[in-house]
This record gives sequence, structure tokens and C-alpha cells, in this order.
Amino acid sequence: MTVHRAVKSFEELRHDRDGPRSGPPASVNTLANRQMIKKRFKRNPRAPVRKMGRRTGIKETTLGRIAGKKLKMKTYKLKKVQKLTEENKALRFTRCKLLHQRAAGQKCERILFTDEKIFTLYRGLQSPK
Repeated sequence: MTVHRAVKSFEELRHDRDGPRSGPPASVNTLANRQMIKKRFKRNPRAPVRKMGRRTGIKETTLGRIAGKKLKMKTYKLKKVQKLTEENKALRFTRCKLLHQRAAGQKCERILFTDEKIFTLYRGLQSPK
């Protein structure tokens, strides 16, 4: 904000805070709804946002926005992942070392990663749909 604009704003409003905004007031992101959402998350922090949205009648995107921006919470979805034991970590480390030793004398372009998607450019005699 320029100095001229700041002085003009202060002369109009008689304070240095923001002035009134245009548009309708917030209908969902209200203090009462924020407190209710905070209580529900405290009661059950593992509650899915989707289910909470159905129960409260508030859209899940709005719930996520309120939880993230206003309540400073992190929303996430629990995922099942492989459990890495110390034995698994050691085995993984030795295999990585072996792979690194094999590729040390060669160019890295010769390593083939098979988890990548193979795209077919020519489909043969079939017509494109």
C-alpha cells in the first residue's frame, strides 16, 4: 500500500484497520460453526471430513478450509503403508548398495525402471476413436 493510499484510508476510516468489505456476510464460516467443528474434531480427531460434513450439513471443502485456515489444523486421510522393520530397512539398504555398485561403471541410462507406464504411439490397424 502506498503512503498516499494509507493516509487517505486513515482520513476516511479514522483507524488503520481494514474497512468494511462488499458482498454478503459469511453464512457458513461463522464463529458458532467454527467452535462446533473444533469441538467435534477434539472429540474424535480421526473422524473423516466427509462423514462430518454429512452430519453437520456443511460441505467437506468448506470444512477443510475452516479446519486448515481458521483453526490451523491439518486434515489428512490415513493410508495403509508397508511396515518397515529394522530387518527390512537393512535388506533394502544392502540391495541399494548392490544396485549402486552395479551401475557405478556404466551409464545410468541403462537402468530400466519397470514401474513406469509404457505408452503406445502406434496402435496398428485400429482406427482412432
